[in-house]
Amino acid sequence: MNTYTRYDLTQFGARLRRGRLDKNLTQRKLAQIVGIDQHYISDYEIKGRKPTLLHLCLIASVLGLPVGYLLGGKYYE
Repeated sequence: MNTYTRYDLTQFGARLRRGRLDKNLTQRKLAQIVGIDQHYISDYEIKGRKPTLLHLCLIASVLGLPVGYLLGGKYYE
């Protein structure tokens, strides 16, 4: 039997913002590290824009958070 996890992207923006602030990063600095324009980070956090898989992986790596957590899953340390 195959099992999979459904993710709730409605939490992505809030979790991104919290992770960014926990690392003391501005939207501009995070965007610079990831290699995207700052407006993408703002749109992810405020407007609910969905990231590309590449951006999602890069953001998770910079913030030190699991991709699944950013997508609404549970965070296990």
